[in-house]
Amino acid sequence: MIIFKTLARVSLLTYFISTSITPLHAACTPAGTAGDDVVNCTGTINSFQHLLGGNDTVTLTNVTARAYNNSYWLDESLGGNPATDGNDTFVANNSQFYWVLGFGGDDSFTVTNSEFNNLYADTNPGHGTSQRGNDTILIENSTSFGYILGGNDNDHIEIKDSNVSNVSSGYSNIYSGTDYSPFDGNDTIIIDHVNFNTPLYWSPSETHGVLASGRGDDNITFKNGGEIYYVYGGHDNDHIEFFDNSHFNDCNTSVLFTDICGIYGDEAYASELNASMTPFLHGDDTIILHDGDFSGILIQGGDGSDKVVIETPTNITATTLNGGDDRDSADTFVDQLSFKQWTGDLNGSQLLNWEQMVLDDNSKITFLDNNLSLGTNTGLDVVSGLPYGLSIQNNAELFIDHSFFTRWQCTQCCHHKHARWKCSGESTYHSPQLYFNQCFTLS
Repeated sequence: MIIFKTLARVSLLTYFISTSITPLHAACTPAGTAGDDVVNCTGTINSFQHLLGGNDTVTLTNVTARAYNNSYWLDESLGGNPATDGNDTFVANNSQFYWVLGFGGDDSFTVTNSEFNNLYADTNPGHGTSQRGNDTILIENSTSFGYILGGNDNDHIEIKDSNVSNVSSGYSNIYSGTDYSPFDGNDTIIIDHVNFNTPLYWSPSETHGVLASGRGDDNITFKNGGEIYYVYGGHDNDHIEFFDNSHFNDCNTSVLFTDICGIYGDEAYASELNASMTPFLHGDDTIILHDGDFSGILIQGGDGSDKVVIETPTNITATTLNGGDDRDSADTFVDQLSFKQWTGDLNGSQLLNWEQMVLDDNSKITFLDNNLSLGTNTGLDVVSGLPYGLSIQNNAELFIDHSFFTRWQCTQCCHHKHARWKCSGESTYHSPQLYFNQCFTLS
């Protein structure tokens, strides 16, 4: 993943050094001071807005011009200064602006019915890593043509009924591999009917369509539909859920990555020369697909013990489901693919690197090939209490033809019916002779 890397073409540092800092324009009153200011802006803003530290509140009402000079710098020092960085509040309603940067402090941003390029809560590339703060970003019925970024510490980002290009609660693989948010915390991102399809302001022919959460144990929720290309959980233990007919766009229309469009529980950062040597940076991720069209994409857990749950009416036609590292629990990573109340056809060749597969809660699944390969370790996984391989429980059913098996040892649980195999039952995995992985072609 290379989120934000393209932005190096338009360096922030170059912008801010080459642009003189001027007093607040007459449309913003009163002028900022080193204390706690309440500034109101309206009309056309054509000069850079620089607050001078303290706990400031800046409100934009009917501000026009999405031009560079209509930018807002909410703290004093280039790169941030913990001694002067305040807990700032930025509100924009029915307005346009180019960029707002909160730098340090616990900052709050509320943007409604507006258009803008970038919103950075704290860390700013090229200006060091000292900006810290637990930030809140709320965006509704608005359009962003650049980046929405939380940065360091524990951030809350909520976007509703909007169009965006890139959203991240923390940096990852950017700017030649430098990690600008090493203090990224446990973030919450709620995406409510949002389309990740806006073109980039510096290259209108390009669309990225990325959400990433960086480091920390993050919670990411998609609801009420919307479109996206890529979702990256980043490092640590992330929880990602999709509700209400979410949809992934055609990967060919995003120009950013060579990655297959999809959902990634982990990602390797450029600063990690060999990510496999630093497994503690990767986490035990959970990805739950309640509803949506995920056809043709890649869903990959990465390193760690990951769990992917598929529920009805999720569409996973031609979707590759990859647990991540391998299907051997010797490395202590145990990945589980679970189906709940899901009915449909699968190809075993779509399911890669899973130690466990669980058909649960009245699921009815038909395999169209005989290429399923799951974990072969003996005994039970200490976390899930389930055996390695396939488990069928709680009235779930598996339908396969005879060529699916190379051996048949599942006595007491299956029977031959009308030239097809049908396996069903509740909690049948508790008996060692019923380890379902013994029934499958194991390569």
